[in-house]
Amino acid sequence: SQKRRILSSLIEGELNSFGKDLASRLEKARRALEGNIAACGSALGLSASKLGASADRALFAGAERLAVLGASLNSLSPLKVFDRGYSLCEKEGQPVKSASALSKGDQITLRFADGSAEAEVTGVSVK
Repeated sequence: SQKRRILSSLIEGELNSFGKDLASRLEKARRALEGNIAACGSALGLSASKLGASADRALFAGAERLAVLGASLNSLSPLKVFDRGYSLCEKEGQPVKSASALSKGDQITLRFADGSAEAEVTGVSVK
């Protein structure tokens, strides 16, 4: 009857008001969330850019260090000593470190930058 219609109308009005309020709150939350997502995306992009630059610097520093170590290792190479005109004397496959280790008639191998030569000791002079 009349009371039911009034009560029903009041409830319907409250539900409509609640629905509008809920929709408004949801829209505000959606916009805030979109703003947060955009801010996080920007921060992530900046972090990725910084990380890429840092990785590039680390790789460049590593490459420079490797080049320096390679040059240092190359300068210590026995083959570079041969390139400067030195040779290696071997007797029975072992390096000869002193003239006193040789005797007349010994068979030796002389190693150079571009090859080797077999020789026989014809005399030894020790200081």
